[in-house]
Amino acid sequence: AIKFEEFSVGVPGTDKPLLPQMSIEFEPGTIIALLGPSGSGKTSFLQSCAGAWPAHHGSARLGGRDIATWDARDRGRFVGYLPQHTELLTGTVFENISRFGACDPEDVFSAARKIGAHDLILTLPKGYDTPIGEGGVHLSAGQRQIVGLARAMFGDPALVLLDEPTAHLDANLAAELMKYFGDLARMPQDRRGSTAIIATHDLRLINAADKIMIIKDRKIAISNRDEYLRKVSDLRRGQAQQQSSAQPTSAAGNVGNGGQITVDRSNTEESS
Repeated sequence: AIKFEEFSVGVPGTDKPLLPQMSIEFEPGTIIALLGPSGSGKTSFLQSCAGAWPAHHGSARLGGRDIATWDARDRGRFVGYLPQHTELLTGTVFENISRFGACDPEDVFSAARKIGAHDLILTLPKGYDTPIGEGGVHLSAGQRQIVGLARAMFGDPALVLLDEPTAHLDANLAAELMKYFGDLARMPQDRRGSTAIIATHDLRLINAADKIMIIKDRKIAISNRDEYLRKVSDLRRGQAQQQSSAQPTSAAGNVGNGGQITVDRSNTEESS
């Protein structure tokens, strides 16, 4: 379980918090979709959850232990983190996924297979032994992100934190990631093994989430997935009705665009 106790987030060295205090506990195996407009504080929240930033106030506890004060060498075995901009270290693909530790190779391959990265990695010049970083092969943004995803999944961590995990993936790789979380969501929650918090603008991931956390205007709201989807559906229906009533009725009753109603969904997430 991850438990937030009067937890607030702020930039290190500043007095003013970015987000208000929150106190809530998520049961083991919960999948949380973290939504909000750009700049709302989603990345800062995940950084504090990962222990990269100290909490501005309060604590985030994983299994009862304060993440921020947990020794990083030990904490890394239990927390998998994909930052918004994936950084890889000089070494091989295998070493980056395994976090440069001794391990069973099958553990690395398993982490890659989970999110559909295995076949892509095999297409690299030397597969898992492909050198990257200084003097190595240059990887595209999508390739870096898929290696970073496999690294986050390595070792079946108790807490998985993903910041915009589909941002640089092509359609096939994004579909593989959706399948992984879709399969996970269909499992009983007590058998999933990992609790996940996923910051995303990709609304497809919401279908796999148990809880929705929305950050907007320095406020935090948490709801069940079905409740959130119902509100989004009501909002879209209202938008469609407004557009329909605004159309001219002289053209044989047709609505523009070949008789189809176009709903502007660009701000659905933020409006909800």
